Amino acid sequence: MSLTGLPLLVVVALLAIGCAAGTVVMWSRLRRWRVVVRTVGILMTEATVVLAVGLQVNRSEQFYPTWAALAGDTGTESAVAPARAGDLDATLARRSTLPWQPPELPSWQLAKAPTVTVPPDYLAQGSARYPVLITLGGTDAGAAPVAGVVTLTLAPTRSTTAQNLRTLADALRKDIRVTEGGWAMVAGADKAALAGEFTRAQPARFRALAVVEHSKDATLTSVGTVPSGTALAAVRPETPPGPSGTLPPGVADLTAAAPNAWQTAVTWVAAKLSSPLSPPLLLPTASTP
Repeated sequence: MSLTGLPLLVVVALLAIGCAAGTVVMWSRLRRWRVVVRTVGILMTEATVVLAVGLQVNRSEQFYPTWAALAGDTGTESAVAPARAGDLDATLARRSTLPWQPPELPSWQLAKAPTVTVPPDYLAQGSARYPVLITLGGTDAGAAPVAGVVTLTLAPTRSTTAQNLRTLADALRKDIRVTEGGWAMVAGADKAALAGEFTRAQPARFRALAVVEHSKDATLTSVGTVPSGTALAAVRPETPPGPSGTLPPGVADLTAAAPNAWQTAVTWVAAKLSSPLSPPLLLPTASTP
């Protein structure tokens, strides 16, 4: 049986239960050997419980992936975990931007199919996973390639909600090599409420949100609260003097008039994202001769 396999864990867990049950049953029997039976039963129960817990921890953390590794025979070479290619990688070899039409698309209630744009090095870095920049509304500038980032342009309708979009991340991770979290979002002022709802629905996923406002007096009230780990910015035509139009504490106030406002927002959130992630190194499982 594998050291990290479920069968071994089940066998040890059953053995622990059996030792505990046997100790209870024999607790008041065999008067002559009562002390010995009780001592052995308690020790075996404790040992098997500790062993079961250790196997579960090792199964989760992969400290010793094989029996050879447990014996200290880990070899001298590291191996790189194989990266799963995105289902659309072959299509992206011919063009870097394409309409995205996953099976889940009808449930998202969008005005049209989303557009996916991968960075120039996406195919060259065939094992890396990229953070995602989602744009809601806005201009076509949001679909321009961004270094180190996969851009997903959505066209929401009045029917689009965060609940509708709950399957979007898993669908994208199947088709494109993207990270689980550390994403960002840019939204037009009319999509600010949906952007706020989206970040609250998936609080661990988004690192930054920028809203492109059309008025210098914007207050971001339609966004609502965002998770504590999500940076928030407003891009306004100009920053008014005095208390009028003051943004909430902690919100970045960016000034950029059209047609540069959208690109300013994209640049700001992209700077908050991490670099593409390569597959992690795995412990070797075979020794060298």
